[in-house]
Amino acid sequence: MTGYSKMSLLSKRTFIVELMDDESTIKYFRSFSELAFGDLNATYLTDCNLRKAQDEDYLRCCCVWTIKRDVFDIPMLIVGQFLPVLN
Repeated sequence: MTGYSKMSLLSKRTFIVELMDDESTIKYFRSFSELAFGDLNATYLTDCNLRKAQDEDYLRCCCVWTIKRDVFDIPMLIVGQFLPVLN
């Protein structure tokens, strides 16, 4: 979808915020702070811009964030699902 190969993403530790633009990164951390300490079963639907591999262009996406919790309801994993928004 973004042009990155599987090996380029898995060969080093890559964080999702490295693939987002600045506005999407800020929105990601704000939504995490609301979800991590708010509703225990919440999912969050938003949009974001993901960086493409070859150029400085971004791919507009709709994304759903789900926070998985441990037995003490402490956030331990964030699951993101992305769907490109086509013109």
